Amino acid sequence: MKILEFIYDLTGSIFITWLISLVLICLVFYLIKRLTTGIYDFFAYELSIKDAESLNVTKIQFIREIVDWCVENLGLASNSNHPPSVELMYYKHSKLSGVYYTNGKRIIVYWGSHQNLLDIIDTTIHEYQHYLDLKNMKDVKAYDKESEDVGYFENYYEVRARKVAAKHRVACFKYLKKQQIIL
Repeated sequence: MKILEFIYDLTGSIFITWLISLVLICLVFYLIKRLTTGIYDFFAYELSIKDAESLNVTKIQFIREIVDWCVENLGLASNSNHPPSVELMYYKHSKLSGVYYTNGKRIIVYWGSHQNLLDIIDTTIHEYQHYLDLKNMKDVKAYDKESEDVGYFENYYEVRARKVAAKHRVACFKYLKKQQIIL
């Protein structure tokens, strides 16, 4: 109530006081929603990678379904009429979660390098973004020069791929769940 009294003292109007109070309440609810969305997404979609019953398709088909989602939602590369091919390695790679090879238009996902299905979706979308960005060897040279100049983590192509994956991974998860690919 002291807040209302303070606002009233500033404005001198009960209407303005209530209007400002309503705006502040809406702002608080908006901030709570924005701050908790990431936490909710994490807990709502956290699935163990070892939980085989959570997939209604084979692991390679799961990766292909993610790529199909990418085609529908992110499009094809401007120089291509078809999506990249996909390979699945079941072991944990010492450094990589996935990789994209421009010259073969091929995405490789290392299943054992992931903790949950959402991470696999994230990696696949990340590598798909590389397919969209790295269309030819000229693009690969630009990628390599960028890595040399600013480092891998700050490389524009990597930053972009991480942002795109983070933006779309939950939507892709929800789609796969709705399609009963994830049970």
